[in-house]
Amino acid sequence: MRQWLSRLPGIGRFFVTDVVESKRIESDSFPQLNAERERSRQLEEKLRQTQAEETSLRQQVEVLRQRGSDNEKNLKALEEMLSDPDRAQNAIVYYQLRDIWFACHGEINHLVTELAQHLEKEERHQQLARFRTEQEEEAARLDTQLRDVEEEHRMVLARKRKLEQELSRSQRFWHYFKRKRLEDEVAAARLEIEPVEQQLEDCRRRIRDVQDRGAPGYEGLSVEGRRHINLAAIALAQYLYLRFQKDSVVDMARGARNKPVHQAHFGPPEECLKIMRQIREVSGRWRADRERSEKVRRRTRYLSTRVKYKEKMQTVPDLRSVDTLQPSISTEGSEVVGDTTPMPVNVLEMDLWDLRKVFL
Repeated sequence: MRQWLSRLPGIGRFFVTDVVESKRIESDSFPQLNAERERSRQLEEKLRQTQAEETSLRQQVEVLRQRGSDNEKNLKALEEMLSDPDRAQNAIVYYQLRDIWFACHGEINHLVTELAQHLEKEERHQQLARFRTEQEEEAARLDTQLRDVEEEHRMVLARKRKLEQELSRSQRFWHYFKRKRLEDEVAAARLEIEPVEQQLEDCRRRIRDVQDRGAPGYEGLSVEGRRHINLAAIALAQYLYLRFQKDSVVDMARGARNKPVHQAHFGPPEECLKIMRQIREVSGRWRADRERSEKVRRRTRYLSTRVKYKEKMQTVPDLRSVDTLQPSISTEGSEVVGDTTPMPVNVLEMDLWDLRKVFL
């Protein structure tokens, strides 16, 4: 009954009850409600983002809290260690060994940074030189093409002028048929010169484009450059291993890198003093080696002839291709060769001196 009454003209609107809420809100008659609805949607989205950020911050706080708790425990353990006369010397050895580890890491990192700056400058210069050479060659080729087109243009113009001059001399009535022929030839010459002039303009435009062309931007070190730098880092890591292998200093430094101080134990005070003397001795020899740079360069060349890469764009050599370490490398003519039996030491697999952190 209500539906029937709602269809009556005039009074039907008083009996309509089923109006879809979404249609009422989205109606053009309620622009303010539509705006509030959009604002509500935006606020809900911001709320979700804020909740996600809050979760992330809570996780970071928890990590920092745990780190602080660990540091507090380590500090307490160190205080107890230093208060014990029999263990205090172990802490000193521990930090001296860590100093060696991070000094070697800093040495490798410095080499990588220095080489990267040098090679980047060199590659930029080479790229610019190649661009200028290619630009000059293309400009020379276009200039030759321009001269050819100019010569053709001069020949066509000369032929047209000659025909025009001959036509101007053929104005007697008995030159009627000759004049008709010359008029056709002049018209053909004028048509012939148009594409030549277009070629001329195209050549000049292309020459201008080549001359105005800017050098391409430098996109960073090449794969070959990064490979060379990474090999130099491996070579220096091997060199440092050989310098600190005496009395197992390198192994002790590696152990000190990977465990907390309160777990360090190198023996009684007398043994710790002996280790400290060994550390001073090998560290002094390393720092006093004036041939270090040449040895690392020679070792880098030696590695470059032996390492392999699994992929075309790979910049770190395959792990198995640096499975051994050649203790001594010398130069024979233009070649570098190993002088002794290789050692089964893989500095890359060991991640010695935090080597992987410096790779490009």
